[in-house]
Amino acid sequence: MRVIFGLALAAALMLLAPTSVTAAEQAKPKPGAACPKKGVISGEYVCTSRKGKLVWVVRSSTSPVTTKSCTARTVPSGKAAGSNELQPGGQRLRSATSPDGIVWTRSSDTIVDQAATPSLTRTSDGRPMLFMTANKVAGGRDGFALALGTANGLSWTQCSAQLVGFPPGLSGVDPDVVALPGGGYRVFLTGSIGNGSDRVGIHYADSPDGFVWTYGGVAFSTVGSVIDSMTFRMGDIWHMYVLNQTSMAMFHATSADGKSFVQQDESERKVDGKAQVLSQGLMVGDQMRIYGFGSRGQTGGDWEIRSFVTADGTTLIGDSRLLLSITGAPSSESVFVKDPAVTQLADGTYLMVYSTVIP
Repeated sequence: MRVIFGLALAAALMLLAPTSVTAAEQAKPKPGAACPKKGVISGEYVCTSRKGKLVWVVRSSTSPVTTKSCTARTVPSGKAAGSNELQPGGQRLRSATSPDGIVWTRSSDTIVDQAATPSLTRTSDGRPMLFMTANKVAGGRDGFALALGTANGLSWTQCSAQLVGFPPGLSGVDPDVVALPGGGYRVFLTGSIGNGSDRVGIHYADSPDGFVWTYGGVAFSTVGSVIDSMTFRMGDIWHMYVLNQTSMAMFHATSADGKSFVQQDESERKVDGKAQVLSQGLMVGDQMRIYGFGSRGQTGGDWEIRSFVTADGTTLIGDSRLLLSITGAPSSESVFVKDPAVTQLADGTYLMVYSTVIP
C-alpha cells in the first residue's frame, strides 16, 4: 500500500506542478530511515547499525564521496625525515613470487616507500589488493592505506583508505584484511581502546569494495595492550593471533562471527626453538599455511621469514624451511625481512609482499 500511495501522490504532484519529482529524489535516503545492508553508501549517507537497527546516517565530513574506486595518494620516495628503521617512515615494501608458496624469488622493484606491516587479499576480478601502515597519512599520524595491483602484481596504484564512523583519534595501523564469504572485506586494526587511552587493542571495520571502510567496534582486547593481529577463517570458526605488546607471546582468540573474539591461550609460537610473529594465513594446496617472521638469533632485529601449517587453526606445526632470508643484495635487505603478506594471483602464482629497510 505504501508504494501504491507514493506513486499516486507523485502522479498528483505532476498534475499540479510545472516540474516532476524524479525517481531518484523519491529514493533519496533520509537520516534515521531503514537501510538495506551495513556499509552501503548512497550519496552523503551510509547504512550503519544504531541500537540494533540498520539506518541511514550522514557520512563523516572528512570522507570523500567516491567509492568503488581509488582515491589516489602521492607517496614520496626514500626515508621520511626523522624516521628510523622500526617506523613506517623508515621502511619499504618489496615483493617476491613463488610457484608453490615455499620457494620464493625476489623481484627487483620496490612497491612503495614509507610503509610497513602489509596485508594482502584479492579483488573480485582477481587483482591483488595490498593494505599497509603508511607514514603520516592521518592528520600527522601513521594510519592505514592501500594499493591496487595489476593482475600480475607488477604495477601498483597507491590509494587512500576512506574511513566512515571511526571514533575520534582512531586512524588504525597494522591492517589485517580478510575477504568475507558473502563478498566485501573486513579489516582488523591496532588502535587505542578509548580516545586518549594508553591501552591498545584490535578494532574492526567492514567494506564492500576495499576502499570505503565503516567502523564496526572492538574485536579483541585484554587487560594489557595487544597489537598487530593475524586473522583467518577455517570452516565456521574465525581464528585471530595477536601479539602481546611487551613480549614475543601471541594470544590465540576465536569467534563465530568475526566481530567479537574470545581468548583461548597465550604462548610463543616457535620454529626451531625461535619465537615467530605470525603475519598472514593462506590456503596453499590443501593446507592452511601461516607466514611469519623471527630472529635468526634468539633475540634481536635480524628477522627472516618462515611459516607454519595447521589443520584446525589451533595446533600450529612449524616448518623449518627458511622462505626468505637476510641478504647482502639489495643492501636494504641485509638488516631484516619481515611482516610477510601472501596471496595467490589469478594465474596461480603466489605473491609475497614484505617489509624491509630504506637504506
